[in-house]
Amino acid sequence: MTGYIFSIAYLLLLGVPLDGASLIRALIAAVFTLIYMMTFLSMGIMLSTILKKPETAMLLAIALAIFLTLIYPITVNIAADKIAGEEPYCPPQHYEIVPGQPIQRVSHNPCPAMDEWLNKRHLWQKRLFLLDPTHHYGQLIISAFAGDEAAQDYLPLGESLSTGFNSFAMLLVELLLPFTIAYTRFMTSDLR
Repeated sequence: MTGYIFSIAYLLLLGVPLDGASLIRALIAAVFTLIYMMTFLSMGIMLSTILKKPETAMLLAIALAIFLTLIYPITVNIAADKIAGEEPYCPPQHYEIVPGQPIQRVSHNPCPAMDEWLNKRHLWQKRLFLLDPTHHYGQLIISAFAGDEAAQDYLPLGESLSTGFNSFAMLLVELLLPFTIAYTRFMTSDLR
């Protein structure tokens, strides 16, 4: 919460005008950030209850956090490319460039094989990103600040939050599941 207050103070020092909707969106984003951080805390607590040595649990928790935030998104894109198969060949489209006029496409060449391959690749990316809390956090932040006020394309708050409901549910599952495993492991272990 302190970070939220400092962020607002910094924006006011820069002279950014803040209205009520912007403050509410920023507060919602702060709550999403807190849930995201608690997800990694729950993973660390789960590892510390499962593993015997606390040093090993701490190192594994740090490695898991680095893996999920940096390495896993790259791996997902590579794996989705491999699962979707080789990119199909489509003949290039031809454009006519006339100085002073907009660029026009000379021949329309739809490539259904490319559309099918892109859909398959996108589907596998979505499936593989289900395990990544960073992806869900990013989707929540995007939904909290959905739209562009300058372009008059700002979504109302209720509508923008409904677009991120699935990501919010997945982030809550990723938060509560490790806590549940840690709690059951702790309750069934022998206390010495």
